[in-house]
Amino acid sequence: MPRLPAISALARETFKAAFEELNRTISPGDSRDFSQITLQDVKKAALDIENQLAARQSLRYMRRLMPLFNGLEHYSKVVDILCNGTPYLPWIWAPITLILRIASEYVEAFEQIIKGYASIASSLSRFELLSVTFTSDSDFQQTLAVFYADILQFHKHAYKFVRRSEAQKMRQEIRTWREESRTQVHKFEEEQTARQHESIASWLNVNESDQLAIFDSISAEGAEYPGTCEWILRNPKVRSWCQQKPDTAILWLQGTPGSGKSVLSAQLVNFMNAARSFVIRHFCTYLYATSTTYEQILKSMLIQLLRKDDDLVAHVYQQCVIGKKSPSPGVLEQLYRPF
Repeated sequence: MPRLPAISALARETFKAAFEELNRTISPGDSRDFSQITLQDVKKAALDIENQLAARQSLRYMRRLMPLFNGLEHYSKVVDILCNGTPYLPWIWAPITLILRIASEYVEAFEQIIKGYASIASSLSRFELLSVTFTSDSDFQQTLAVFYADILQFHKHAYKFVRRSEAQKMRQEIRTWREESRTQVHKFEEEQTARQHESIASWLNVNESDQLAIFDSISAEGAEYPGTCEWILRNPKVRSWCQQKPDTAILWLQGTPGSGKSVLSAQLVNFMNAARSFVIRHFCTYLYATSTTYEQILKSMLIQLLRKDDDLVAHVYQQCVIGKKSPSPGVLEQLYRPF
């Protein structure tokens, strides 16, 4: 039985350093089966990936890797003797399957990887002409070790490249999932609030059409003479109230019947709506008897408050609708107390 050639210290250290560096880079979970993978396994995996890509209508010409596989086969026959008794040899080809599988999800990354591996093939072709008889030469051993280190170095960068691409895709997918999740939750909450609001409106048995008709009628009076109500905004107290300053929490317009208090109030509502302020309004008139009842005023203002505050909707729905309370003035007054 022929003796195995003694490997030089420099070549041994080069093999070891290259192997350990790649071993540190690739996660244990990813490299777990490397020792069992043969070059034939890698070839088969490459063709399987090609078929999978074809099924996804994303075909890539994987046979570009065949020169690489042929070169690795010739190289492995020469370097096998130097790797005897170590786990080094399968790491020449085993990472290729992992890297191709991950990269196949990213078209641009996949093309870069294929081109990179194809370029290695041209360097390996020379080993077809070399014989294992040269492996006892220390310089040749170092050449083999340097090639080994170069191959594993490419595996390292390729692995980090595809994992980074995968991480970027994963981060994007997580961001998309979060956005979709937030959108779905927001949509659900909106739909739930709308259903609860509808139930509360039914519970209150309030008809807002009267208030809309009253407001439209009063606003129309002010609109007949454009600009006639703008003077009120120059009043310091009115301006302070419109700006919601604490020193003017309440604004009380006084005047004889028919002097224009309602018209001014309607115009103030329009001014504040134009400024995107939230306004709750209720107008009383003898033309609509229900508009003057205390209970109806409470209901009218509450239904408007509910449009602004989803938490209030949930509270009223839970306490009153689910709690099956009657919308009496006493119950309604209780709901106003937090304000």
